[in-house]
Amino acid sequence: MDLLYRVKTLWAALRGNHYSWPAIDITLPGNRHFHLIGSIHMGSHDMAPLPTRLLKKLKNA
Repeated sequence: MDLLYRVKTLWAALRGNHYSWPAIDITLPGNRHFHLIGSIHMGSHDMAPLPTRLLKKLKNA
């Protein structure tokens, strides 16, 4: 990986995200995008309904 890609990835991780759920957006080589959601409770009744923005991301995946 080149240095610019590493700096860009680090900057994005430090900047944080604007989601109401625990997630990070990762851009992979080849202009591929990965939305990593970090919640083991996402499918439980306490988390329902899922946020509208997350449902749109899942639908468009």
